[in-house]
Amino acid sequence: RVLLELADLSKRENRLDDARQLFRLVNEVQPSGHQGWLEYAKMEEESGELAECQRILTEAVRACPGNESLLLKGVKLCEKMGHLDKARSLLGRVRGAALEKGWRVLLEGAMLESRAGREGVARRVF
Repeated sequence: RVLLELADLSKRENRLDDARQLFRLVNEVQPSGHQGWLEYAKMEEESGELAECQRILTEAVRACPGNESLLLKGVKLCEKMGHLDKARSLLGRVRGAALEKGWRVLLEGAMLESRAGREGVARRVF
């Protein structure tokens, strides 16, 4: 928790290299803690490093399988970057999950398909 706070402080002070090192350490020490991954990815996205953000989220989804927040962030980023197949692949990870756990991700999937002009698919998804 302390490392996460230090990383956040470095980010707010615009010391991005220090923040990156601290976020890496946070995720090394606690790979199953989704908050460190989310904050790290958010920082990279805000600084325009979309490819790095995507790499982080890919690693995060492997470390925290089924985490709704990471999946949502990953799907939205993939759509933003125009990687719809990769977004659909992330959405496929929700298959078989309990509805109360994965409904937000399913809804985002339906909205993604709708925005992509595939209303029929969107209706079947949700």
